[in-house]
Amino acid sequence: MFIKKHSKKLMMLAATGIVAFPLAVNAASTTIDATARFLQTITLNNAVTMDFGTVEYSATPGGADTVVMSTDGSLTAAGVFTSSATGTAGSVDIATGTAGETLDFYCSTSAVLAEAGGATIAVTSIRIADTDTAAGGGSACAGDQVGGGTVAMSYVMGSGTDQIKLGGTLDGGVTTGTWTDGVYAATTAGGTPITVDVVYQ
Repeated sequence: MFIKKHSKKLMMLAATGIVAFPLAVNAASTTIDATARFLQTITLNNAVTMDFGTVEYSATPGGADTVVMSTDGSLTAAGVFTSSATGTAGSVDIATGTAGETLDFYCSTSAVLAEAGGATIAVTSIRIADTDTAAGGGSACAGDQVGGGTVAMSYVMGSGTDQIKLGGTLDGGVTTGTWTDGVYAATTAGGTPITVDVVYQ
């Protein structure tokens, strides 16, 4: 009787020991790749002022009075304005960037030139080109990137320093203050310069 009782206990302990051993589990495994694309930072330098030179006027300017500058620097005056045949197109160098990558360009649609006494005249219809082009050439600027503009021009970065050109129209129909003689500049108080943004596509 004693042996039977203990035999039952031993059998129960043995059975308990069997289920206490851990079961083998099949593990799933994979690998995750990691990549990174490196592009050289775009830098701009040698910004050149869009210079219409000396412009004469025969009366207070109005809507039909303009001086159009092409991205090749040629000037065409109309209405009360008279100018030389050429000025200096605005330009900037793309000094660094990754060759072979496509660049997107954004630029202001207009600028304001101000005179120290408070008079202003707008530069409208600003255009951008990656080479010197005659009147009407290039692409119309459609606003800077921060201001929600759209891409005006795209091109593939070369292996050296690239340069872009800017032209526009002195618009006698967009003036403020009392018109007077003097030097009008975007850097004078009340003026607004042209913004150019360049990003990788």
